[in-house]
Amino acid sequence: MSDNAKLDFYLQHRLQIEEWAALRTEAQQRLDDELLRAIAAIDVEDSTMKINTSNPRTVHFHLPAARRNVWVELNWRKSALLTGPGLTAWPQIILVIRPGSLDPATRSAIIDATADLAISDGMGQLGRANDWWARWGSLTPHAEPIDIHTYAQYCALRFKEVWVRTRKDTAALLGRERPRPIEG
Repeated sequence: MSDNAKLDFYLQHRLQIEEWAALRTEAQQRLDDELLRAIAAIDVEDSTMKINTSNPRTVHFHLPAARRNVWVELNWRKSALLTGPGLTAWPQIILVIRPGSLDPATRSAIIDATADLAISDGMGQLGRANDWWARWGSLTPHAEPIDIHTYAQYCALRFKEVWVRTRKDTAALLGRERPRPIEG
């Protein structure tokens, strides 16, 4: 026995702790599957959903008036899910603005118009002027343990709600300006 109670606990229970840690991969796979299933069931009007199943997984809803320059994205890395506290342990909802696609005043106006998302949806992280991610936040569960199916449904619902609200908040702003064409 040492003078470190946590170390002693780990050494006494190491085999069981390692056995439990091995379950993480199975839980990550199940959560990933449930997220993809919940996302595929979302129905929205006036947008095309694009699902990229590479790593990281990304799901986009483009804003119709933005012509591929502004979208809402759900993003996660299967291998990072459930790894502990922090931004990458849970899916993130992101307001993406293609750098250079809008004039700086319109970009700032969109970020300001979506400020309520920072409060209601935890999207309080802000990017710099030339970042793709203009506003984002993690969908951290309110409590643990989680029910994987229920949590995945919650993520899909929040994603759709953020898209609907962002679409409404930015429609007038994007209607005033013609987005710059995409180069390349």
